[in-house]
Amino acid sequence: TILFLGDLFVHGQEAILKKQPPEVFKADVVQMAHHGQNGVTREFYDLVKPTACLWCAPDWLWDNNPPGQGSDTGPWKTIQTRAWMNEMGVRKHYIIKDGLIKLDFT
Repeated sequence: TILFLGDLFVHGQEAILKKQPPEVFKADVVQMAHHGQNGVTREFYDLVKPTACLWCAPDWLWDNNPPGQGSDTGPWKTIQTRAWMNEMGVRKHYIIKDGLIKLDFT
């Protein structure tokens, strides 16, 4: 199963958690909320329990790297979200910065 979070933010997360039981959010693959930064909470991803993540993040966002300033020097939360996924044991990441990727579900 795949869960597409789009630009879901904490307020939206809270709203859908009030309307749906937590188990409906379990998915094998999750498209990371808000490009993988400053979207939903770690607790929400804990409900999803993904084995793979889809990241709509260019290289500068993936590395939290404003032009010319260096890795993890920007204001974005991507590195934090990546750490969450690592702590959760997610080992497969599909990142837009790496180019076109075809997922085969057959």
